[in-house]
Amino acid sequence: INKISLNICENLEEASEKVVQYFISVHKHSSNHFYIIPGGSTPVLFYKKLAHYVDDWRDTTFILSDERMVDENNKLSNSYHIKENLLKCIKDNELPNFLSFSNLINLDQKEITSSFINDELKKFGRPEIAVLGLGADGHTASLFPGNPDFLVDDDKSST
Repeated sequence: INKISLNICENLEEASEKVVQYFISVHKHSSNHFYIIPGGSTPVLFYKKLAHYVDDWRDTTFILSDERMVDENNKLSNSYHIKENLLKCIKDNELPNFLSFSNLINLDQKEITSSFINDELKKFGRPEIAVLGLGADGHTASLFPGNPDFLVDDDKSST
């Protein structure tokens, strides 16, 4: 059964706590530990709470819902935030697998599709949870509400 949940919270603390508690309940009772998690600086509290509350990371794999195509050591990189606020807070021998986009920075679209999406993601199948956004602006994967670029029809704009 697919479940979609939308929660509107008073603040980031409440939102992070709700998502972490939901994550924990699913993680404990599922054999599929493949998750899509949000990028950016807003989910940092969520990452820290995950690292603190979850004790068993065996067979767990994360991938970001979005990434900025910059070096993963750059503070603008979403991978950087995952590494600093989640992975560094977990014991080395218990680390989850993190599928980083960093090896894709210099590839063109065709190479990305064939090398990463078709090969790597097929190994993991369908994610158990996809957390697509945390934050006051409600944006998901860099799609910001009210952005007029969403209203442009590319086929008509070239006339």
